[in-house]
Amino acid sequence: MSPEQQRIAIAQVCGWTNINIQCSNINCGTPPSSKIGPAICLEGIWHYTLPDYLSDLNAMHEAEKILSDEQRYNYMLTLAEITKTTQFRNLISSTAAQRAKAFLKTLNLWTS
Repeated sequence: MSPEQQRIAIAQVCGWTNINIQCSNINCGTPPSSKIGPAICLEGIWHYTLPDYLSDLNAMHEAEKILSDEQRYNYMLTLAEITKTTQFRNLISSTAAQRAKAFLKTLNLWTS
């Protein structure tokens, strides 16, 4: 999956809508009502930029909150597979990109 496809897929799972709006060559959309982030105004319409899940650990932390307990368990197993480690200290040091891939694989949204 391309980075853009990953960002869009995670955003959709997290409740973002109208994501295909292109504004200044960045992906924008309508955030869930409780998540208002950075915005730009184009032609009198406010567009909210999608979180950068692949580079921002805080954004991935927010995404991880939607996982059920069973999904969290599978997420950790998938993250261990991606990072090639079973040591907890290495799992908690995983990058946002690694977490994004594990997140999408856990939800069966990852495409090659």
